Amino acid sequence: MISNISKSIEKRASIINYYFHETRKPITAPISKFFIFLHINQSHVTAFRLVLLIAFLPLWINEHYNVAIMLLAINIILDIVDGDLARILKTDSDIRKFQDVMVDNIMVVILPLALIWQGLVSGFLGAYYIFIVMLSWWFSVIKRNHSSKSVWLFRAQASFFLFITRFCIVTILVFLYVLFNIEVFSEAIITLSIILTLNTAYNYSQIIRLRL
Repeated sequence: MISNISKSIEKRASIINYYFHETRKPITAPISKFFIFLHINQSHVTAFRLVLLIAFLPLWINEHYNVAIMLLAINIILDIVDGDLARILKTDSDIRKFQDVMVDNIMVVILPLALIWQGLVSGFLGAYYIFIVMLSWWFSVIKRNHSSKSVWLFRAQASFFLFITRFCIVTILVFLYVLFNIEVFSEAIITLSIILTLNTAYNYSQIIRLRL
């Protein structure tokens, strides 16, 4: 049953991913060309995203919420742009993808840490969410790239379903909290933790099957 549900979700997520990439091109292409004009490559963008995330945490802790989410919004826009920039420059590689996903994972960890600090999520719940969110990503990478041959340690690629559950939902809730004072962090993180735990168990069973 878990297998069928997971496959169904992955299929729908793949369709969403396709249309997301197609619809964003008219926006990201001009930005990428502007960066190229300024001699900015994807490594510069990734490094700047890391600076933005490091700056986000103290701003959030000191309750400068509007500035914090502005930096978060810029980080998200740059995350969307840097992949297209790398493809235009023909510098897309496993190493670049690995660097990009590492910054994404830093963001995935920083957001619940900020929520724990503000008392919006309990320490235990936040800690488990961080643990399962990283474990689910790692198992997905192993499963999806089991047979691939890479010039890097592994292809830092996980499913679009995990991208949504790990990266998008909590981020959207942060914006809703600051802009409209909507606070459902505990409920959302409990739900996401259950989904990611089931996803991790499924991917682990698939890895074991592939290794046998």
